[in-house]
Amino acid sequence: MRFWVYCVCGTLFWAAMTLAKTGTCAEDIPSSESADEASTLPPILDPQFRHLKQHQFELSAYGGNYVGPSVEKSWLAGGRLHFHLSGTFAVGVTYGFQWLAVDSLSCEGPPISGRDTHYLDGELVISNDMAIRFGSNVVEADLFLTLGVGTLLIDEKWEVLGVLGGGVKFYTGLPWLAIRIDVNTYLHRVRHPAGSELDTNVSFMFGLAFLFPTNPSP
Repeated sequence: MRFWVYCVCGTLFWAAMTLAKTGTCAEDIPSSESADEASTLPPILDPQFRHLKQHQFELSAYGGNYVGPSVEKSWLAGGRLHFHLSGTFAVGVTYGFQWLAVDSLSCEGPPISGRDTHYLDGELVISNDMAIRFGSNVVEADLFLTLGVGTLLIDEKWEVLGVLGGGVKFYTGLPWLAIRIDVNTYLHRVRHPAGSELDTNVSFMFGLAFLFPTNPSP
């Protein structure tokens, strides 16, 4: 059942990425629109006036929930460092610590006996500019996709880790601070006496991102 839930969540996320990317197209703007009329667009929708991410570092701390078929509702915390190559692409590393709540009610017995888990992965982040209206205010935001590969220490064994996820980053108006909400899926193998199996877990994270050097919009 959880497998289909993950598939639905992934499909919805990809649909949101597609809609956000195609929401403003050249075809949506009449060809007769003059340059003066085009300049009346809110600055928050104009790339020249948005937050300048290119060549900026992003250091963030996060915490949240970690759930999956072999664990109950667990907690995780960690940090990440990304470097924005452009307004669209960023690369970086993420470290996380999880304190697992083993699913002792599993009919197959708990495949994971260790509580402390660490992971480290390298990531590629693909961002898309967007804006979200909250009442009478319009907030600058990014919708992003995260792809990562790394390693996970679980039950005192290092396993290959794959990461697929994404989220939303809200800019606070301060040139050095943003708020992130991430939803990631982790794929790795779990070993037990009967053999090994592929485990798929999901995290829901909230974090603060510190941006430097500060690049305030013109």
